[in-house]
Amino acid sequence: MGISVDKAVDVAKEAADFVLLEQDLDDVRRGIALGRSTFANSLKYVFTTTSANFGNMFSMAGASIFLPFLPLLPSRSS
Repeated sequence: MGISVDKAVDVAKEAADFVLLEQDLDDVRRGIALGRSTFANSLKYVFTTTSANFGNMFSMAGASIFLPFLPLLPSRSS
């Protein structure tokens, strides 16, 4: 990843992935911190959703042992 400043030569700005308008890396630091928190929140969502789906699956498997029908199947209507 290349970083350049706005006052650099044109070749350096074209080769860079990011061009900073000010000679300060604080924007890059804040972007990295925000990206890490976004990634952590995404992982929390995936783990929570996965555990909820497994809980629902085990509940339906347990209920199907005691019920005379299979839960969550569409009803047959004629």
